[in-house]
Amino acid sequence: SRGAYNLACSYRDGEGGAVDKALAAKCFRMAGERGHIQGVTCYGLALMSGDGIKRDVVEGKKWLKKGADAGDELAVQQLQMHEMMAAFGGMGNGNISCSSSPGMMSFSLG
Repeated sequence: SRGAYNLACSYRDGEGGAVDKALAAKCFRMAGERGHIQGVTCYGLALMSGDGIKRDVVEGKKWLKKGADAGDELAVQQLQMHEMMAAFGGMGNGNISCSSSPGMMSFSLG
């Protein structure tokens, strides 16, 4: 699962080749299905934003909830932010992306 997650990050960031958001999303899903919690969260974020995959907010929330239930702080924050945005009628353009570096994860709203 770690290898699929690392590969997803490489595709997402263009490390070692061209950026390929579609392959990144597929690899995040593969990592998540194999139990990599950050992979679960990043796939959920890709679904929420449509980053490399068809946007599906309902499915994205399911993946984020799975990440949050496993203790991933980024997933918890994103679910809270989504609920807050929904309560206020939405903010931004809904583009949420997942980014990581050794020992750190961050997110951005586009």
